[in-house]
Amino acid sequence: MRLALALLVLLCLTEAQQRQFTTRVQTSRGTVRGFRVDYGSDRNQLFYGAADIFMGIPYAQPPVGPLRFQLPRPICQYQGEVGELDFKPKCAQAESPFSPGGTSAEDCLYLNVFTPS
Repeated sequence: MRLALALLVLLCLTEAQQRQFTTRVQTSRGTVRGFRVDYGSDRNQLFYGAADIFMGIPYAQPPVGPLRFQLPRPICQYQGEVGELDFKPKCAQAESPFSPGGTSAEDCLYLNVFTPS
């Protein structure tokens, strides 16, 4: 079981290293960068076609320091381009035997957007 998990993690890391930013979109808050994934053209599969993926788009100021336990505050403008090649940490929450572990953080107010292209 541990070997299978280690191989899965290695495969995910290898896939993440091969990604490159290929798509940029101008929004009212600034530029968002993403990448394109081609799932193939076999319509018998669950996923087919191409998709533009934008990960790690902040939608509010991080709730840390004096903003902790306050209502989310909007972001006025992005500082430079935003977007990631992998998922940002999830919000901190109670551990559950039904949810996988992983990195969590208080700074977790990010969107992942998947669009058909």
